[in-house]
Amino acid sequence: MNKKEVSLSLTGLGWAIYTDEVGDKVAHFTLPDRIVDIIYGIRIFRNDKQLEAMLSTSTQKYSEVCSEIRGE
Repeated sequence: MNKKEVSLSLTGLGWAIYTDEVGDKVAHFTLPDRIVDIIYGIRIFRNDKQLEAMLSTSTQKYSEVCSEIRGE
């Protein structure tokens, strides 16, 4: 599996996919009470591939406060 296939799978499940400011792929999903983000990629070993993922959850209010602090 490659990064494009992972992106297509997540999109099919309703996740929004985008590339962030440093070039990482991010999957974003909004639930009624929280926001979930996954930064993901594929790590290649000698003969194997491994999905790497860094997960984050927050609330809409927390995201708004962070944007205000950053001046957005």
